[in-house]
Amino acid sequence: MLGSSLVDRKPPIGKRDITQSVVFEKSHKWTIPKAKSWLKKHGYFHDDVDNKETQIRFRQYNPEDLYDRHYISKKLKNEGVILILSILNEHGSGIMLNNVEQFTPQEILNSHIKHFTKKFHEETKNHEKLEKEKEKILKRVKASTKSRVKHSMKGTQEMKDKMAKLRALKKK
Repeated sequence: MLGSSLVDRKPPIGKRDITQSVVFEKSHKWTIPKAKSWLKKHGYFHDDVDNKETQIRFRQYNPEDLYDRHYISKKLKNEGVILILSILNEHGSGIMLNNVEQFTPQEILNSHIKHFTKKFHEETKNHEKLEKEKEKILKRVKASTKSRVKHSMKGTQEMKDKMAKLRALKKK
């Protein structure tokens, strides 16, 4: 089968990641027979061939059957093979443009809410720690103040007595 026609098979249900197409780069000396052999060896379908100038593409599943998903390409190391993966969206319908994931406004909002909630909980825990530390410090300050006041009162009475004696001496 040549060209980018539709395939008759439906994608598996419930899989998060599905290989939608396998692409072979002709710059790595791939031919249709060699590519079919590779696909067979690795458990891929090899019935739908799209023979382009620089690539040979084997469609595994129709993209129209893979909704609520976005696509990423994964290049296999030094083989000249690219897997086009269809990834199930977690929230909304983000898409890939120029290998950069683009998020929907709802996905962005959810991400901000999740980040804010996480930071809020962290700050609440930090605030609670600071409040406990503050309570400990206040207890120590109150205890030392009580001690100082107690000693100071004792000292104050002594000073009053001395001053009274001095005044009495001066009057004599």
